[in-house]
Amino acid sequence: MNNPKQTLVIGMAAVAISGAMILFGSEGASPALRTLQYLFCALGLAGVIGALVQLSRR
Repeated sequence: MNNPKQTLVIGMAAVAISGAMILFGSEGASPALRTLQYLFCALGLAGVIGALVQLSRR
């Protein structure tokens, strides 16, 4: 995406959703599913950080 504001909003939503899944919905989840949840959360955080860097340069 070329719009850093849009990337920031989508990244924050992804982090919020995946963080809630990690905190509240992981009883009995397999280790592979837990790993994927952490990876998606990290990917969302990378998007948020990248968008913040782009917005700070403008």
